[in-house]
Amino acid sequence: MRILLVGLFRSFVPEGGDSPFGSQGGFVDTLAPHPFSLANACLKSFALADPSIAARHTIELLDLAEPLELEDDREEVALTAGDVDRILAFDPDVVGFSGYCWNVDAIGHAAAALKQRRPGIRIVLGGRATSGDPEEILASQPGLDVLVVGEGELPFREMLRLDFEHLEQCPGVVARRGSEIVRGAPPASVQDLDAIPSPYQLGMVSPALHGMMLELGRGCIHACGYCTWNSDKQLRHFGPSRVEADIRWALERGHRHITLNDSAINYDTPTLVRLVEAIRRADPQGSIRFTYNVRHDRISPEQLDALSRLPTHMVLCGIETLLAPGMREVDRDAVDGEALRKALEQVSAATRPPVVSIVLGLPGDTEEGFRHTLETLLSWCEPVEGKPPAAGTVLVSLLQVYRGSKLWHRRKELGLRFEDRGIPYLIEGGGWTQQALARCKAFLVERMTANPDRLKAAEAIALMPARGGMDPWVSPEAVGKLIVPWQVGMTHDGWTLEKIGVMRDTGRGALLRFRWHQGGGVRVRVTRRNPDRGSRICTRHFDLSPVPLHGPMPPRQAASRLMKLVYAAITRNETSLPHVPGHDPRV
Repeated sequence: MRILLVGLFRSFVPEGGDSPFGSQGGFVDTLAPHPFSLANACLKSFALADPSIAARHTIELLDLAEPLELEDDREEVALTAGDVDRILAFDPDVVGFSGYCWNVDAIGHAAAALKQRRPGIRIVLGGRATSGDPEEILASQPGLDVLVVGEGELPFREMLRLDFEHLEQCPGVVARRGSEIVRGAPPASVQDLDAIPSPYQLGMVSPALHGMMLELGRGCIHACGYCTWNSDKQLRHFGPSRVEADIRWALERGHRHITLNDSAINYDTPTLVRLVEAIRRADPQGSIRFTYNVRHDRISPEQLDALSRLPTHMVLCGIETLLAPGMREVDRDAVDGEALRKALEQVSAATRPPVVSIVLGLPGDTEEGFRHTLETLLSWCEPVEGKPPAAGTVLVSLLQVYRGSKLWHRRKELGLRFEDRGIPYLIEGGGWTQQALARCKAFLVERMTANPDRLKAAEAIALMPARGGMDPWVSPEAVGKLIVPWQVGMTHDGWTLEKIGVMRDTGRGALLRFRWHQGGGVRVRVTRRNPDRGSRICTRHFDLSPVPLHGPMPPRQAASRLMKLVYAAITRNETSLPHVPGHDPRV
């Protein structure tokens, strides 16, 4: 039997090497330039460790990544007919998808297309997208045959042992049996993680340089209301020998950055110490740097000593909110502000100033609470008496009501309304009106404009004009009027306007993506005029900044001609823009 395991992603297209690792190691692992499914690779390595499975089945891996340009306003994955062709080219009997909120709709469409072209094919969906009433998911998606709930290694191996028959015997499986939907045994997970052979050492995956991901362990001891991180709350870790071998593998292949996928690496102090020691045995020079999460409320002197020996590219701490009722509604302990600042200062001194993340829209939080949390943490980004700041960057997320989370189960009780397709961003509820969220998003965009290096949005909060938050002077609608007669898809002097968008991470300006007819392109940033910025190209109300796109460089004369065309259009049209109270572009 031929099995194909598919990962679906958006691959972030950077403007350039914005870190020593060429845009790897950023805030969001799934928006890497070259994403891949480590989960699928682990399924394959674990299953093929069984000789009877290896003798009867072939397992292949396929990662499909749709480019995500800076100005794109859709975050979810969309599959093309060509992607379906690539899947069918493997001639699979079974296709397994790793599902998340940002790709599950694409998986549903792909399943229908695959069934239409090859009716006998079987489609399996696993990952976090199967949480919360899996029977309803299967009933509503006729293209899907099997769902896997929880970690996938044991269910996948058992399905292969049974040749995908009698699936009601498999742990964590919900499947069709004729016209019925049947549920197998309760979900089960591998307790000895070293029983999962390393897909790296087996040559099953070869990540892009500096784009490697690694698990030190699995499980989470918390049960936060917004989270579906792990189905198994029991902490389990890979052994030091396994971690050491994977680090050696990475070092030998030139990797200088690894993202650790653990929910937090410091739940257990002795384990943290052992694993850091293993990393340093493999890499005594500290050539590889790491991006990872820590829990600020578990920091101890022994942990700080261990973290100081772990070369750090980025350390992230989830704060969520400083308002106690907001933490209580999501089953988190209230934050002691003084203790938090001390812990962050200690982490900063031991590693580097951490990225602190907060959430907009938590039930029980308020506008005032969100603003207080944001302003407090921003103030901690300032150095004090020559010491490094307690925080390096504040990262803001809009609440997402993940299927299967406690908040999802309480959605009616709390009156939560959220996007029902794609990423489940909060629209209103839990004490938040649409107007309150819009005011907070507008406030956030203003503060990001003033603090672009210290304040970021984890998702494209600025790309939600219907929900508020966007500066109307640099909205796609306004900029579209500024560059008339140019329209998307129109070509002038060899330049085609491909897209008008918004700066995803700060919302402080618009983006115009142009493609040169002989290859290459230019992205023009349009921001409100700021004399202090010293922009070389500016109109009465706007600063213009060209940035080459990845790929071949257009001729310098052609790029210069493009900027003259854009400048002329904006100069001609800017005086006709209607005045928006509170958003005077001359300010």
